Amino acid sequence: MLVSIGSYSLCNGTLAGGVAVSELRLKADRLFEFIIPIGDVDSTLLDRINTTFDATFTVKRTHSSVHNAEKFILQLDSNIPISGTITFETTGPGAFTRVIPRGFVIDHALLQENGATTFHQYHVIGGAPVIP
Repeated sequence: MLVSIGSYSLCNGTLAGGVAVSELRLKADRLFEFIIPIGDVDSTLLDRINTTFDATFTVKRTHSSVHNAEKFILQLDSNIPISGTITFETTGPGAFTRVIPRGFVIDHALLQENGATTFHQYHVIGGAPVIP
């Protein structure tokens, strides 16, 4: 799966840019309210049509050298956008895309550096996924 926020690729399908997303966890929260009509004893649910999206995933990158891996690690927080439209796109034949509007990078963490290979975890949130 390929993931980007705005024009910045969190995972672009290459070794240096992240071949694939792993350990993907998705969560969607829908907002409902209990409504009790006047003079009625039964409550009903009202869908506020307000869904929030929450995703956490890991990206493995293999850089051209240990120096470039360390440079990437130190520059990531300055380079990664805080907010923007987040795009998730499947790989393989017949790509399938969903866009997360009003997306934010809540946090990111270096899980492991093994020579020129880095493992970063990203946590993003936003609105309900839509078809672009």
